[in-house]
Amino acid sequence: MGLLSEISNAMVVRATRILLLIFALAAVGLTSCNDLSQVDDPLPPLLATEGWPPAPRPEPTPGGMLELPTPEPSALADEAYAILKALTMDHSPRERGTEREAVAALYLQQSLSALGYDSWLQEFDSPHIIWADLRLTSNEGEALMDDGHAHLHPGPLSHTSDSATGLLTLVEGESQGNVPTRGMEGRVALISTGANKLSDQVKRVTDAGAVGAVVLTAEDYLFGELPYGFPTIPVVSVYSGGSHGPALLKLIEQQEVTAAMTVEAEQFSSQNVVANMRGGADNNGVVILGAHYDTVEDTQGASDNGSGVAALLTVARHIAERDYPFDVRIVLFGAEEMGLIGSEHFVENMSRQEIESTIAMLNFDALGSGSTLHAIGDYGLASKALETGREMGAPISLKGGGRASSDHAPFEQVGIPTLFLSSSDISLINSPEDTIEYINPDLIGYAAEIGIAILDSLVMEVRE
Repeated sequence: MGLLSEISNAMVVRATRILLLIFALAAVGLTSCNDLSQVDDPLPPLLATEGWPPAPRPEPTPGGMLELPTPEPSALADEAYAILKALTMDHSPRERGTEREAVAALYLQQSLSALGYDSWLQEFDSPHIIWADLRLTSNEGEALMDDGHAHLHPGPLSHTSDSATGLLTLVEGESQGNVPTRGMEGRVALISTGANKLSDQVKRVTDAGAVGAVVLTAEDYLFGELPYGFPTIPVVSVYSGGSHGPALLKLIEQQEVTAAMTVEAEQFSSQNVVANMRGGADNNGVVILGAHYDTVEDTQGASDNGSGVAALLTVARHIAERDYPFDVRIVLFGAEEMGLIGSEHFVENMSRQEIESTIAMLNFDALGSGSTLHAIGDYGLASKALETGREMGAPISLKGGGRASSDHAPFEQVGIPTLFLSSSDISLINSPEDTIEYINPDLIGYAAEIGIAILDSLVMEVRE
């Protein structure tokens, strides 16, 4: 029986569960984000029957980046969009370590409990982490390279909390003689890495009077390249690949640019939301479904990663009454945006037996914008996602290469087969422009359908 027929036949049976989740999604948003004691029981005592199916999704904003329609509409698009809308409107932003993140975690836990899952919060303290911020402005104070399409994503290279502001000045690093020993007073050096050791280049600009340094590098990860306790100025890196490096170099050729930079060390508390559905008597391991629910500051995080959460909750609803020959464990990760801290904590606390019994991990992240889904990861899982997606009429392609940069990575590192579902447009993530107006609901619906189909295919493999 096809997915569309299954959904239609089960609609009456599941009406109560559908409404239960929608009301649970709305109820916690009515409580104060500053007092967790006020959200003991967000579910109303009585449930009305009006309001379902959810209203159709709105037309895209004129001039927006939303590309509709996809070749065929998803059967679960409107449902997933309704969940996304409730999360986005009532629980954004959800920055790591804040009360808003904690309230969102409680809201998600109670929503999963309402579906019949055993659920709990897995609390954790972050390691001593370093983060960086870099903002560029013109002489008139206009923000530069800050429109959601050219994010610099600075990485911290120095190890202590510090900040600096100054005129951004290019320093070529191909030879020792290109790095000045004076004349950098009050400036922020833009270092183009070359043959010289990075520590030598930073020392020279520091001796020349620079108050900070931005390192343009072809390496996407340089943390640890500078000795602990050195230098005495804040230093961040900016990846020169793609459009970021050339755009920054062209910018400072055209005008004077002021760089305001911050490197900060901090610790914070966060939590993962974990929910479990036990398999039948012939239990043969566990399948983990994951998505991070936190955002950066000052954003709705509609695509990154409200879309992944909405897809995952949609899957959770439709499998809640199914019997699988394995456990299904749903994990909504906290503090992903600070370096996969929640997923790393989860994996670090898995026993060797739990790791070996994990059949697969499916990760849903930033899949709400653009026109195409991307499947990345284990060849068998990715191929199955491609095959089932195309059978549904979903726009999906395989994407390989590159270093894992989402919550599937810690699972992959311990040998668990993973599938990462994302989308073709990630240009707005981690920006104020990542709003629900730019969401393609069909992509979220299709991701949920593919997740359900892969679970069904794993049943056949486990029982063979």
